[in-house]
Amino acid sequence: MRNRDVDYDAEDAPIGFDFARWSCDAEAGSCPTPGPVVGDMSVNGVTVHGLCDPDVVLPPADGVWRGMSHHSQFRCVQLGEEDPATPQRVDPDRLFNGADGEVVLNTCVAEAEGPAPPIANPRVVDLRCEAVLPDAVALGHVGFAAVRQIDQPGDYARGCIDEWSPAVDGSAAAWKSLCPGFADNPAAVVGRGNPDNFGALLCGCDERHGGFGCSIGCPAPNVHHAGPTPRLGDECLTSGYCPVIAQGGGRVGLWMCGAPDLVEAPPLEASGLRLRGSIR
Repeated sequence: MRNRDVDYDAEDAPIGFDFARWSCDAEAGSCPTPGPVVGDMSVNGVTVHGLCDPDVVLPPADGVWRGMSHHSQFRCVQLGEEDPATPQRVDPDRLFNGADGEVVLNTCVAEAEGPAPPIANPRVVDLRCEAVLPDAVALGHVGFAAVRQIDQPGDYARGCIDEWSPAVDGSAAAWKSLCPGFADNPAAVVGRGNPDNFGALLCGCDERHGGFGCSIGCPAPNVHHAGPTPRLGDECLTSGYCPVIAQGGGRVGLWMCGAPDLVEAPPLEASGLRLRGSIR
């Protein structure tokens, strides 16, 4: 889901904000982030909530219009010095350069080959677009700027929302409730918006809970973690166990709740101790 771009201002009638005036009653800025429109609640994974998913019934029961916020994600721009009088321009310094940058520039060309355009609209053609780095284009170049998935811990700015923490306007709990177990035990559930998948919700259990619904608790002394070597950018424990990770779609590693059950002396001819346990 996207929302209205924070740069919107009705008095300036900015270019590229088609339909933005109907997103909410506010005359400028963004709008409150509505909660998700959901299908049947799931106990084995994130509850279905895509607006295009066949299990989601539209129009939504809450009567809130989710808007036409494509301007928040894509904009046709020209590279050049930004100025209020030329809102279609974007400074090259804002482009993704392979490491950082707010937007990715996509250049598009009409396909020379392909199916014939519909007779009813001969101006419709097939377009092919690809992302490019700043050094491949020059000032004056025109293309589509796509907003990258960005960390938005505060108010919404633009682009796809972080479904775990969409904004500070009070809608976060509704999105977190899509995680199994959150409604019954919110303190046991952790999550994040997947930066590799447009902020899509990832769910996991905190380090002291397990199970599909994070309903299996474990005393701190009995918790044991193990997992692969943490990868750069992933929020993993030092053991390598990752409660929530972008790659793989969720938790990665091993989680076990256990304690010694019985220790008995080995035969005299042996040395050391033998540990015997059971899985419950």
